[in-house]
Parts: sequence; C-alpha cells; structure tokens
Amino acid sequence: MMQQTRRNPAAHAVASHRGSRAVVSALSNLRGLFQRTGAAAKLRLNSAILRKTATTDMGDDADTDDGFNAYAFRMVKIFLVVTVIPFLFCLKNFFTNPALSDFNFEYGPHLAAPLLRATSSFQAVMVALALFWREKNRDAPCDRLFAWLFVPEAIFHVLLHFLNHHNWIGNFAFGYAFSAGIALPGFLSLMAYCPKEKKLPWMYMILYIATQIPICCGLTDMVGPAKIRLNFANVNTATITGPFFYGIMKRWKDVPKLPVLLACGVITYQVTMGIIGPINAATALKLYDPSVVFQHAVVDVGFAFAYAGSIYYGLFLPGKPQPKFS
Repeated sequence: MMQQTRRNPAAHAVASHRGSRAVVSALSNLRGLFQRTGAAAKLRLNSAILRKTATTDMGDDADTDDGFNAYAFRMVKIFLVVTVIPFLFCLKNFFTNPALSDFNFEYGPHLAAPLLRATSSFQAVMVALALFWREKNRDAPCDRLFAWLFVPEAIFHVLLHFLNHHNWIGNFAFGYAFSAGIALPGFLSLMAYCPKEKKLPWMYMILYIATQIPICCGLTDMVGPAKIRLNFANVNTATITGPFFYGIMKRWKDVPKLPVLLACGVITYQVTMGIIGPINAATALKLYDPSVVFQHAVVDVGFAFAYAGSIYYGLFLPGKPQPKFS
C-alpha cells in the first residue's frame, strides 16, 4: 500500500484534496444549519415577546372578551329553553275544535292576504341578506350571535302567514313570533349593554315567564275572538321590548342610532294603530279589510328594515369598547 502511494503521489494529493473539500462542505452545512436554527429560535422568541407585550398592553381585554362571549352564549341557550316554558301552560290551545273558532271567518283571511305573505317573505329575505353579510364579514362573535337571534322570528313570521292556525305549527308560529321571536335579540343586547349587572338577565327571564304565560295563552287561543289575539300581539310587542331600552339608554353614545330609531318608530305605529286604528274605530272594520291589511303590511316592512339594520350595524358603533364580563 505504501508502495502504491509512493508510486502515485498525484492520486494521493487528489484524494487528500477531495477529503478536505468534503470536511469543509460538511462544516459549512453544519454552520448554516446552526444559523437557520438560531434565526428560527430568535424569531420565535421575538414573537413570544411581542405577544406578551401585546397582552400586557391590552390588560385582560382578550380574556374578558372571550369570557363575555362564553357567558353570552350560555345565557342565550338558557333563555331559549325559557321561551318555550309559557307554551307548556297552554297546550290545550293546540288541540281545539275548529267548529268553535271564528278564525276562518276573519283572522284567517287577514293573515293569508297575499300582501302580508309578500311582506313577511320580504322581511325574511332582508334578514337573510343581512345575516349573509355578517357571516361574510366575521368580526365580533357577539355581533354574529346577535344576528342569528333574528332568524327564529323571521322563520315563524313566514309560517304564521302561510299555515292555517288550526294546524298546531301555525298556531305555535304565531305565538312564538310575537313573544320569544322579538325578545331573543333584545335579551342579548341587555347583557351586552349592562354586562356588570349580572342579576339583570335572570330578572328578565323571571319577568318573561310571569308575563308570557297569560299572553301566550291569549296569543294561541283559537276559541276566543280573533281581535283579542291581535290585541295581545300589539300590546306584547311594546311590553316585551320595554326592558331592553334600559340597556340602550345606558350605552346610548355607543349604540347605532338608526336601527333603534326605526324599531321605536315601528313599535309606536303598531301599538297606536292597535289602540286607535281601524279595527277599534266606530266603523269596526273586519280584520280582512284592505286598510287593516295595509296597516299590518307597513309594520312588517318597517321591522324588515329595523332587523336588517340591527344585524348590519351590530351592537356597538365602530371603535366603541366591547362588553366585558368578569
């Protein structure tokens, strides 16, 4: 072997050179690996520092926002169960003899009017379009939940116009739309505007059960006079939404004004027409009279814009502090 090396010194030099190049290449690759690893570690460290700094600067905002969202979702689930309780006290209203009811003579033709079917469908479309926009622009979880809470009223409002109320689904749709349907979004707004008043949602739920047991009985009563059902619906719209204005006034500077003013205007018109409108005038018009149907249609269209505006604007004006619950 030594003789071969001595006989061929050029080959020995080439082998040594190749070995040196391999060692240098390995060292260079190892150095690059350490540099890349160090840079990645440094980047991770910097990211961690930035996250910690951001969390420190914001205080507990992220935690409290997540806490409020979890609290709001939990309370809304409880309230959804509560909204069904009043109907358990009037189950007999869903199994009445149609021969004892005047529904098919007056209130049935009123609700089945093509104009009202069109306006209820328009309201549902407006809610659906606003909800689509909100889902496309996913921002605050509380605003998304607020938007979805308009869906039950939109669905049941369509059903009550397209189904005969001797069908228990149609009767339930009428009762739910005029009770829980208009209360669900307001319940969330009450928590969002008064997050520190922890007893307030529970007090509202107690008040809801106490008031809605007799009102839901009246709304779903198929044997009593049809106008009584309509009066229950008109009065309940104002009664059930009243407590929500407490929260709205507390955060008035932070609340979108347009949907609130629209809702107030529509509710005022509905209640006023229910008290001094054509059905209670000296002429005592029938519910299927075109003027009475038109009055109902105006309310439907007004609520369509109020609901869509509420979903579009959300609970707070841009840049205003979001609710915190601790």
